[in-house]
Amino acid sequence: MSAKLQCAMKEYFHPDIRLGAGRTMKKVNAYAYGMKKPGGGFSGYVFRATKTSPGPEWALADGVTFPLTAYGRLYKTAFEAGYRELRGERANAAPKTLNGNLTSFEMSLLVAGHEAVHLRRAGVSELEAEWYGIDAVLRYREDKGKACSKEDPPPK
Repeated sequence: MSAKLQCAMKEYFHPDIRLGAGRTMKKVNAYAYGMKKPGGGFSGYVFRATKTSPGPEWALADGVTFPLTAYGRLYKTAFEAGYRELRGERANAAPKTLNGNLTSFEMSLLVAGHEAVHLRRAGVSELEAEWYGIDAVLRYREDKGKACSKEDPPPK
């Protein structure tokens, strides 16, 4: 993980999902494909060096976390810029949406926030996990990344 992403996880994650006690995220240099389950989610994964789907029943997975383990995994798509239309919901909070282009850094922060809640608690829905990922990106944007600006790589 880059120093900037580590800083952002500390600074922009909602207090409910801040990692500690030896929990972290690991970058995996592969594309992950999940077997789509009816109603959402995945039932199994395959990993590939290239962005080539094993078939129509498989979809890209940005990250994978097994609840209450030591770390979550962020795959290649978690570090790629792209357009997203996202909505997240959690109890006792207003829904959050994020529609539009995300930088590669924002994408990694989004996925890390999503996976972090799975690390912290078992039984979290994908809709709630998305809320926490969106929240991290919105906090980062509101601050314009200032809290972690010293971690930016020098210009080339």
